[in-house]
Amino acid sequence: MNISQEKILNKIALYLSEEKRSCDLIYQFKHRGYCHGLGVLTAYGLYLKSQTKQTCATEQDDWRWLKSTLIAVAAFRPTDQLSSGAKANFDRLIALLEYFQHISTYQTVSQGNLHHYLETTTNELIQLEYKFAGIFKASDFHQTLQVTIKERPCHTTLFDILTRYSYRLILISGGKHTLSLFKKGSHFSLYDANARGGRKRFALRDSRAMIREIYKMYHYDRKQPAAFGFRIFTFHSPLMPYPDPKDVLSSLHRHQIPSFTGKYGPLHIAARIDSTQCIEYYLKHHAELDSTTTHGSTPLLVAAKRGHLASVDYLLRHGASMNEQHAIKSAAKRGYIEVVLVLLSYEKGDPLQHLQFVLKLLPNDTLRLELLTKFQDRFEDPDKLEEPEHRLRLLMP
Repeated sequence: MNISQEKILNKIALYLSEEKRSCDLIYQFKHRGYCHGLGVLTAYGLYLKSQTKQTCATEQDDWRWLKSTLIAVAAFRPTDQLSSGAKANFDRLIALLEYFQHISTYQTVSQGNLHHYLETTTNELIQLEYKFAGIFKASDFHQTLQVTIKERPCHTTLFDILTRYSYRLILISGGKHTLSLFKKGSHFSLYDANARGGRKRFALRDSRAMIREIYKMYHYDRKQPAAFGFRIFTFHSPLMPYPDPKDVLSSLHRHQIPSFTGKYGPLHIAARIDSTQCIEYYLKHHAELDSTTTHGSTPLLVAAKRGHLASVDYLLRHGASMNEQHAIKSAAKRGYIEVVLVLLSYEKGDPLQHLQFVLKLLPNDTLRLELLTKFQDRFEDPDKLEEPEHRLRLLMP
């Protein structure tokens, strides 16, 4: 059965049309990708499936439910008379996909920051355990590296570092696509929303084949360096130790950044996953601070549009260009107030000159009042402060 996102999204749009749902929602499923939402749901569903009933209160969203619902959606026809249970499953899948794909619409966090919004039905919040980014050839993942873990020198590989612990949800970022990976014991489930079957399984002994498959899913030449970001999440405590990302990159690159042909460079991918340690390494080794992608995005813009405060601040402190206010526009439209404030502090001239412009970009008055309050605290004389509500009426009559 074809359960690629192309098939699933078209069938969801058809179902929503038959149910006379919102035109905007129908448009979203017809014309936008949901690789992140599908990837997160799959990895999370596989995690739930791996847990016992004692540790997981419900199996509603586990992989069995998700796979059966995807198959049902793929088989849907307008003439079908769906049962109330089938409709409930369709609607739940749609709600979950929309939430995980467009989380910034519902909360002021970006989609890759699962540790800010993904929790089980027993209120167990997932934790971010490790993040790592850079440019690599496929062979780099099995190159022997010398690193330190918990103050102990050891020889290992990048593949082993990224997959050393079980029951981890791993998001793999590259270009405009997201894959997810789940490890249980010595077996892996790799999910690509564009693949007909979605999920592919690999044993640990097939790790090289899995890396080749990842490059293939991104349409990358595995013999050429390509940009990848990895975020590793877990529901388990305590968090386990990993080596310093800068040490891994030093051992991998031998203190020299490999040349690469793609437009999405090491700083872009590091900014995308908010890894200031990887940004620091690549800047130290002369990566171009204001390099642009094919679509004109700088690392600063990549970080700002995802609300990555640490990366935005680090890039600005090291001289990143404001890029004609593209970064501040992207952050304001998504409601990332703290990022907006940092960007305002680096604008030329008086930050007050840019305030009214930014207020118009924010999506609602709640965020406008929050920005005004924090703006006054940070930039203005405390003896001359006005009530934010009154000032908002003056600035936006």
